[in-house]
Amino acid sequence: MYSRHRPIHNFIMNICATLTAYSFSENKPEALPVHVERTTQLTLF
Repeated sequence: MYSRHRPIHNFIMNICATLTAYSFSENKPEALPVHVERTTQLTLF
């Protein structure tokens, strides 16, 4: 464990680098499929 605090600009630069590398990646994982059930429950109100 580290005993000193890490600068916030290093954290922001790591996030930017990760997002940039992800955007250039060709093998991106797909999001989980979301199933929306169509019911008439909301139309009653």
